[in-house]
Amino acid sequence: RDVMSGEVIAFYSGLIIYCESSLRALDRRELSDEEEHFRNMYNIALDIGEEDDNLCIDIPPDLGNDVKRYNATLGHKVNHSFRPNSEFVLFTAHPVLGTIMALTALEDMPAKMEVSVNYGYNLTADADQPEWFKKLWREFYSESGSGHEEL
Repeated sequence: RDVMSGEVIAFYSGLIIYCESSLRALDRRELSDEEEHFRNMYNIALDIGEEDDNLCIDIPPDLGNDVKRYNATLGHKVNHSFRPNSEFVLFTAHPVLGTIMALTALEDMPAKMEVSVNYGYNLTADADQPEWFKKLWREFYSESGSGHEEL
């Protein structure tokens, strides 16, 4: 169906944790950057509370990668774009899940249009980003001519 600008498209929920904690507290392995990125691929900050006690929504990758195992919400399946047509917003009134994130449309979208969102990663502020993101960043900014090609 068609979607109007501002309309909620999908929800994003999972386990609510402190952002600085780990769901895998008993897993004390040292992880490479790529393993750490994989482990946190479905982790999103709620941006409520103080910086040191901010809450995050986390879906362990073994669940988030398989919609047969986790499909209570599907906002975690939306792809990244530097020209997104939706955005994550705090949604405080879900009747079952409580405070979660929602994806809302940034523009009117016709039926069957792919939904995309900017994940908010920032390569200029933090070079420790997933390799797929670095590649997309270089491609996007080399095409747009904004001077970020050196990253």
